[in-house]
Amino acid sequence: MKQTNRMNIILVDWHVLSAGPWYPWAVLNVPVVGRYLAYFIDSLARRIDQKGYGDVEYDNEIIRRKRLSSSSSEFFQNLHVVGFSLGAHVAGVAGYHVTEGRIGRITGIEPAYPMVNLLATNAERLDSSDAEFVDVIHTCSGSYGVPEPVGHVDFYPNGGEAIQPGCENVIAKCEQSPRYLMLLISICDTLQG
Repeated sequence: MKQTNRMNIILVDWHVLSAGPWYPWAVLNVPVVGRYLAYFIDSLARRIDQKGYGDVEYDNEIIRRKRLSSSSSEFFQNLHVVGFSLGAHVAGVAGYHVTEGRIGRITGIEPAYPMVNLLATNAERLDSSDAEFVDVIHTCSGSYGVPEPVGHVDFYPNGGEAIQPGCENVIAKCEQSPRYLMLLISICDTLQG
């Protein structure tokens, strides 16, 4: 695949706070992780506003690298946060709590439904107010994922049914596999095989 855009990817590993066997513990950690992610995003934005460039010292010479971004507003405009299941709600919490700007796009892949009522307010779960644009992919609507629309645009491939075509005789998570392809299609202009 030919790629012309340069980008940075940051992965948030919160498996210690989201691992079983006690699922309610993971749900209750969503706001905590989301606020830390918001703090991290804000710190990146402040760094861009303070320096603008990523300077590197090499053999006692300062090498000025390409400008990271013209401002934190451009940084936020180009920021795309993606979250799966409870991670979709983490992305929403981060979007709600950033203070230096407004996230450009959040993509929620199957925002978790079980026990999401433990997250008392919209500030603690994904909704359309968390970014300039929120798109959501629902493939297990009503069982694993929230059934109602929560984004600006909500996709329900094959009606968002819990059992996706081709998964009728497979136990559990078969319906999750098409989500990643759907995500790629939603963020790429063209896919080349």
